[in-house]
Amino acid sequence: FCLHKGILLVHSPALENILTMPSGVEHDGTDESHPILIKGITCDKFAFFMSWIYHVSLLFSQVHTHYYWVAPAIHSLILSPLSTISENDTHQLGLCVYSIIAKAHEIIEVERKTLAAVPPGLSLDPSANCSNSEHPQCKDAWIKFWWKKVAHQLLHPT
Repeated sequence: FCLHKGILLVHSPALENILTMPSGVEHDGTDESHPILIKGITCDKFAFFMSWIYHVSLLFSQVHTHYYWVAPAIHSLILSPLSTISENDTHQLGLCVYSIIAKAHEIIEVERKTLAAVPPGLSLDPSANCSNSEHPQCKDAWIKFWWKKVAHQLLHPT
């Protein structure tokens, strides 16, 4: 394992003590050629510990406000269908976070439908290139274009 000690120190006061004590080995833990060996801890046990550390990465991000790496994960969760979030992921996120994601999905869906239903600009006066007598035809053309091209994409984005 090649890790930044910061993530270990956050979760384990014991490791903080171990990693801050001089080991007596030159360059100990500074690169892959100089690993820190912890007696009594097997590779499997440390791998389990690492899975626990990264399991709580969302909680860690909330506590330490690391928005720069959480934002893409949140963006992905909000744009992905709720059906793609597994039961395990739902359990890990917790009811509060899952509820926020579900509400965001609902808000986005309502906005898409509202935007698709009403083409913008219908209440505008005719442009200089469109006479008052031709304006109803221009509006009809705009409505047809909006429904066939824009609204269709808004209602069925995939």
